Amino acid sequence: MSKKCAKCDKTVYPLEEVKCLEKIWHKSCFKCQECGMTLSMRNYKGFNRLPYCTAHCPQAKHTTVADTPEIRRIQENTKIQSSVKYHEEFEKQKGKVTQIADDPETLRIRQNTRIISNVAYHGDLERKAAMEQKRPAADEDGGDAFANGKLLLPSIQDLTSYLLLLLLF
Repeated sequence: MSKKCAKCDKTVYPLEEVKCLEKIWHKSCFKCQECGMTLSMRNYKGFNRLPYCTAHCPQAKHTTVADTPEIRRIQENTKIQSSVKYHEEFEKQKGKVTQIADDPETLRIRQNTRIISNVAYHGDLERKAAMEQKRPAADEDGGDAFANGKLLLPSIQDLTSYLLLLLLF
């Protein structure tokens, strides 16, 4: 059975055949459909099973989908479902705190922020200064816990330092 060329419909012999685009061509018939440039297996572009050069190869057009009432209904339902799902996830996450790593630096910053907030909110700084002024001064040599018959209480900083020392040793 003899093979026929896809362009000229003549017999194609094995030495001059080009098998491409599911067809058999003569080397001289394998040309661009637009400009007639002779093509090879390296420089052809196929479109609808026809050969084209790179410059003239047609581009596939995007098809548009008709805007039918059915498609609009599906789009609206998709939007509603998406919105419902988003709000459902939002309500689940509401009130939950996202935990972050508790490294020493974060803990220190959190504690300092809490202290500063309390000082600003409760006026602890002014209260502490007023209490320091009311407290009688201790003797220069360290003195007793009693001065003039009254009990002298250590400051909070002194108590904190003392507790830290006890914990460390």
